[in-house]
Order: sequence, then C-alpha cells, then structure tokens
Amino acid sequence: MKDFDFMEDWEIIEGTKSKNPKEEEFLKIVYKNLGELTTINRLSEFLGMGKSTIYKALSERKLIAYKTGNKNLILTKTILNIITSDEE
Repeated sequence: MKDFDFMEDWEIIEGTKSKNPKEEEFLKIVYKNLGELTTINRLSEFLGMGKSTIYKALSERKLIAYKTGNKNLILTKTILNIITSDEE
C-alpha cells in the first residue's frame, strides 16, 4: 500500500498510469463519462461510492483535486489510486 502523504502531486499523478488493459479500458470509460476533471458529486455518483469515501481519499491524497471557487475539481486519472487500492 502506497503512502501518499509523503508524495508530491506530480509523483501521485505519475503513479496513476494504467498497468494493464483492464485499467486502460476503465480509464477510457471514466474519461468519456467524466472528462479529465470532475466534481465530488459526479465522481461519487459514477463510482457508486459515498461522498465521505471520496473526501477520505482526498484527505489521504489518493485523489488530486484543484480548488476553483467553492468546488474541488478532481483529476480523473487519479481515480485509479482508489480503485486499485481497494483491490489490494
């Protein structure tokens, strides 16, 4: 299990490259449905996870988000960090 607390944003992003065809296909579906940046609400709905799970992943730095006004826009490719960590 990765310790995201001590990683820079670019290291987290670099580590989210798809490692197999299954992950690559998943990312294509995610990009098609959510785009490169998404909101907590849309991500929660798409993954069928509670918003609290998304906020927890943000606080653990498994997801990278950018604050714009009053919204957090999540870098979609970092979703792999929460999907693959659930499988481990």
